Amino acid sequence: MTCLVVLYPREFFRKIPLAEGRAVIGRGAEADIRFDDELISRRHCEVRFDGNSFQIRDLGSTNGTFMDGQEIRDCSFEPKNRLQAGRVIFTVITEDDSENAEEAEDFRKYEESITDTLTGIPNQTQFWDRARGEFAFAERNRTPLHVLLIRPRSFEDIKKNFGESVAEKVLRELARLLDFEKHDAALLARLEDETFAMLLSGITAEEAKQEVLRLHSAMERALFSFEDTLIPVSLISGMASSLRDPKKENASIEKMVEKAKKNLEKTNAS
Repeated sequence: MTCLVVLYPREFFRKIPLAEGRAVIGRGAEADIRFDDELISRRHCEVRFDGNSFQIRDLGSTNGTFMDGQEIRDCSFEPKNRLQAGRVIFTVITEDDSENAEEAEDFRKYEESITDTLTGIPNQTQFWDRARGEFAFAERNRTPLHVLLIRPRSFEDIKKNFGESVAEKVLRELARLLDFEKHDAALLARLEDETFAMLLSGITAEEAKQEVLRLHSAMERALFSFEDTLIPVSLISGMASSLRDPKKENASIEKMVEKAKKNLEKTNAS
């Protein structure tokens, strides 16, 4: 069985069987596969399946159709590719009917694949899936996008002085606090080791800076302890914004993340 699988947003997650032929994705009543997303056109794009291969064609949509972050007009794609229409990210899978699990089980497996096992927040797989789509949308519409990287300062000292298990508790608590304090529309993910990434869209650079200051202030008020012993935890952060120089350093979301990493290291060295 061949299915279209919606990966993001979570509330849209589902598997939609694809028959051979054409299926129009859009917001209008005439679409074969409908999504209630204001960024999706009434007839946004078309998926064609001939029983073996897949083709996707943009139908003159307002906000474009993207494959792995690159805008497309008409091209073939494979199950490994990520497609985006509006803010909806999807892919296709081909599986044997005898191995087809119930939707709830599929959702559970998908949730596990995009969730960090230690902290329970999105992992880097979900971060990159959403970040590439958000970047493509921001570039097309000339809207601001910001990547914020955050990590505890001197995390190796925490592990050395208190042990690995306590250090993991610090990361779990930090993830919980950041998730609670972040802006509702922001995506928080564990990018790697002790580094967290936050994706901020739709706000100006100045508003993003104020958000960073607010997060730092909230973290400074938090207390981390183990067996009645306070654990000194301070944060360092680095941010990169799109629209600063779109033709050079920020020409891709990957370069934005690298820029944020460099700013993080500068903060760490100061």
